[in-house]
Amino acid sequence: MPPYDPFMDTTLRWAVARVLTCEPAEPTWRTPGVVTLDVETVLRGPLPARVVVLFDAPREAGQDRFYAVRDATPEEATRRLAELDQRAIAVPECRARVIVWLLPPAPPPTLPEGFILGPPGGPGAPPPGMPLPPVEPQGGFWTIPSLRQFSPGDLPMRQRWIEHSAKVEAAVRQRLGI
Repeated sequence: MPPYDPFMDTTLRWAVARVLTCEPAEPTWRTPGVVTLDVETVLRGPLPARVVVLFDAPREAGQDRFYAVRDATPEEATRRLAELDQRAIAVPECRARVIVWLLPPAPPPTLPEGFILGPPGGPGAPPPGMPLPPVEPQGGFWTIPSLRQFSPGDLPMRQRWIEHSAKVEAAVRQRLGI
């Protein structure tokens, strides 16, 4: 089976965008980043003029958390999970121009009746190792699927964005077939 190629995935929306904000400024596995992007050029669409993207822990975080607590005492598991909670999540710098691939917001999950998630530190707050969910914007978060088996070639790839330049944009357009 050939490696996954996001350029051939027609479900992804592609854009050149400017990073407007990131809250918090230095997201972690515990406190994901909410990044607002101003869409400057739609490469494959449709896309609204502004999207809000959740930069959360990578897919591998679940596996790392599992191995952190496996065969550990409760105290050791809590310590290890707290350490993992502090791992940084890479986000593009504010005002940076980037190329991104996006999936539209998914409908929110249906929670059981009476399910309440309390404030941080209060009853019902997630224990260490569970992210604190940020307030979702109206319409939901756009997502940028992280790429595992993708060879970027000569593109300045990050986990969830490509550094922009005219040369890079031309290469991305060529790979997208536009």
